[in-house]
Amino acid sequence: MQDVILPRFGAVYTINPQINLYGTYVKGYNPQTASALANPNAGGPFDPLENDMTEFGLKTAWLDGKLQASTAIYQINQKNTLYPAPTADNADLMEQIGKERSKGIEFDIQGQILPHWSVIASYAYNDAKITEGGNNEELNRQKPNAPQNTANIWTRFSIPSGKAKGLGIGVGANYVDKRNLSLNQNQTIPSYSLLNAALYYTIGKVQLQANFNNISNKTHWVGGYDYIRLFPGAPRNLLFTLGYTF
Repeated sequence: MQDVILPRFGAVYTINPQINLYGTYVKGYNPQTASALANPNAGGPFDPLENDMTEFGLKTAWLDGKLQASTAIYQINQKNTLYPAPTADNADLMEQIGKERSKGIEFDIQGQILPHWSVIASYAYNDAKITEGGNNEELNRQKPNAPQNTANIWTRFSIPSGKAKGLGIGVGANYVDKRNLSLNQNQTIPSYSLLNAALYYTIGKVQLQANFNNISNKTHWVGGYDYIRLFPGAPRNLLFTLGYTF
């Protein structure tokens, strides 16, 4: 049994009713997953995960609070992360990295531009590097399955009156940067952009919704360990939803 002190600090400063500044610091401590600890072929015993995060940000509200925007910068330090390191003799072998650091910036905006027109958009830059441990090839290389740039936007417009009242349309896109796949090999999966759309129809408390996902039927990969073990993204698909508000 171990005793650990995990401090957490936070503060908010209000510049005016529309703008707030904040800062936070948290520390974390977690044992490794049960599957890694219980697997005799994984190479344990393994030390627990230890991390800390520092973040500063700005939150704003506009158009009488109907539109919110925020931005934040952060740094996360972590040590003892486990990564797959299979060999010809042991496919379950894991490697524990000494230290890694993620730092970046995020932007978000959401809310109503007009009474019947809403938008959600975000962008994130994440510089995630292994800073200690492993071999020379791994140091200062972007962490596996950690894209540097991601972005998405979704906007919806609802017809407020007339014969088409209750009908709405939404359109959006998301982008994910290329990613490294493994620690020991220079294997990557490419970036991708997906286009999505939706139709809505509201009758009283009932809403019918049809989502058209990955309209261009883009072949893409959402993650993986190497070129043999990849996780494919969903192809073009159509999803119908029926909702009722009580």
